[in-house]
Order: sequence, then C-alpha cells, then structure tokens
Amino acid sequence: MDHDAVMIHSRQPVGACFDMPGSDRYASRGPGRSKLRIHAKHASKSWQNLPNIWRFLRDFQCRSPLDLRLVCQRKEVHMSYYVVVGAGPVGRETARLLGEQGHDVVLTSRSVSDIDLPGVRAMQADATDAAALSRISRGADAIFMCAMAPYHRWPTDFFPIVDGTVRAAEAVDAKIILLGNLYSYGENADSPLRSDLPLDPTSRKGTVRTIMWQRVSRANVPAIEVRSSDYLGYGAVTYFSLLALPSVVEGKPVAFLGDLDADHAWAFIKDAARTLVASAFYTGEWGRAFHVPSQYASPRDLVRRTAAMLGREVAPMRCYSVAEMEALGMHELVEMQYLFDRPLLVDSSDTEHLLGVKASSLDVMIADTVRDYL
Repeated sequence: MDHDAVMIHSRQPVGACFDMPGSDRYASRGPGRSKLRIHAKHASKSWQNLPNIWRFLRDFQCRSPLDLRLVCQRKEVHMSYYVVVGAGPVGRETARLLGEQGHDVVLTSRSVSDIDLPGVRAMQADATDAAALSRISRGADAIFMCAMAPYHRWPTDFFPIVDGTVRAAEAVDAKIILLGNLYSYGENADSPLRSDLPLDPTSRKGTVRTIMWQRVSRANVPAIEVRSSDYLGYGAVTYFSLLALPSVVEGKPVAFLGDLDADHAWAFIKDAARTLVASAFYTGEWGRAFHVPSQYASPRDLVRRTAAMLGREVAPMRCYSVAEMEALGMHELVEMQYLFDRPLLVDSSDTEHLLGVKASSLDVMIADTVRDYL
C-alpha cells in the first residue's frame, strides 16, 4: 500500500483516519494505482488505536514526520497529488495550473524557496537523490520533470537528474512527464516536425535529449515527453531573450543567428505548461510525445513586433558569423545554429486534437516576454 493516499475529512482527528476498531474501510483500485479510502465512524480511545496506527505507518513506509505529513495531506478523494521537479518558468507555471485545479502539488528543486501559489508547496530536494525524491513523491500520480541543467553542462548534469527521477517514479509507481525540446530530430528532419518522427540527432545536445527520452521511456512506469520549440514568455532564457531582446529594449542594432527571414516556431511558456498538465490526463497509449503548439515568425519579424510593442525604433539586424560566435565564447550556439538556417515548423495537430491545447497569440507571447519593460 506504499503508493496509496488517505482521505481525511475536515475537523476529523488524524487517528480516526487509520484502520482501527470500529471504523469502516473501503479500498478501491483506479487506473494504474490503488486508492485507500478510510471513513472512520467511531473513534476509539487512543491507546486502543496504537497498534493499528503503527501498522499504518509501516504499510505506508512513513519513516519521518515529513512522510506522514505528505500522506495525510490528501484531504479529498478526488484530489490528485503531483510533484513538479524544476522551479524554472515552465515548472512554476505547471505547478500553478495544477494547484488552481485543486490538486495537491509539490514544486521541488535544489534552490526553490517559499512560493505563493494556491495548493502548491515548495520543498528543496536534489533530483539526483532518488531516495529523497521518492519520499517526496510517495502517493503522487505523476512526476513532471521540468528541471534544466546549465546549457554547457548538459552531457554531464542532465543524466543524473533524469536517472534520479526515473528511479523515484518507479519506486512510488508514478507516471513521468518529461519536458523536452526539438533537438532530438536533428538537422536532417523535414519541417513541419511531427511528434512521431524518428529521432536522429546531429548535435551533442540533441544526443543528450534523445538519451534522456530513451531512459524515461524505458522506465517501468508510463511516460510522455512534451517537446517545445524556442520559448517566449516571462522569464524565458532562450536565444531570443539572450541575443536579441536586450538590444531591442535599448534600441540598439540586433545581432542574431541564421536566416533572419526564415519562419521559426515560437512556443509560449504558459502553453508548454498547459500541454504538460493536459498530458497528465491523457487516456490514450503513453510512451509517446506531444508538441507544444507554436506560433510562427521570422527573427526579423519578431524583433519588429517586439520593438513596436515597446515603442522603440526598429534597429538594423545582422547575423553573427561562426567566427564571431567562437570569438565571443558562444561555442554552445554554433552547433545549434541550424535551427535558424531554414524554416522551422512544428506539427502540433495531435496536441490540439487529443489534449485540447492551442497556441496563444503571438502578441500575447510577446507582451508576456517584455512585461517588465511595458
């Protein structure tokens, strides 16, 4: 019963929720996990209940006050419990959406602090520590793996995070929803990219992303990957926010990558979170990917629209050469420049049809990206 949850009615003593003399217990099995529902009608004296309480703690593997608190906080039968690993923009938005839906949510990372989101609790933990993550995740329906490793350290830092998440999910029988991107398709894939295309990475980062999904998809629990193109939205750290946005804000000439007039898919942070949340309730066959619905604009057009929203003059644009990128220390960008050398289009029709998620307007994406400057 180590994956189960308890329903506690308000104003009901904690002791009344355990299997005790005079109580009625109803156990049922839902899809993929069991739910222990205990309805105590008659509370006995506390000393009579001690053996049953200790048996409950043993069955639920509660080895600390934290374990007991996590189990006992399932206050409603219909409420699900979710763990979001990674407190970046997408992880926080995912936790916020789940909390607003009435679910019990823990947002965890190595540096997360207290947050003011309804239904969401922050807990510091290192995802590479599978034992710690499994204790937090006990009773969870799904773990959302939204953690991000430093860009230049993907080959060394990402795998321990993924492996820890997989081991924790297997230990508590929780589904895994992995936040990914389009790198795994490689330079030779034809646009529009479909979620069922074979993975054929042509970069180190694409290889890392491919191996991450392979390890998650081979887990002994159901898994889905949500793949996103370059982000727009508040807090997004992407090529556009790093290379173009500061110059647009200051009204300076913009240097960017690739073909400045090639259409490119831009995904909204909030749409990525909506896709992640919708994936958790997908009733079809898992072991598959979904694309975050995107809007399209060339880098030049995106810069123009951003400048117009900010009331800035449109400054001239040019492309970085490979030599410039190397000289400026932007080595990590060189291998990924192919993403901007030609149109990058994404087929998200299955996401729209099966999950009911559609892309926000490009103006909404831009406004959220630059809201600190408006």
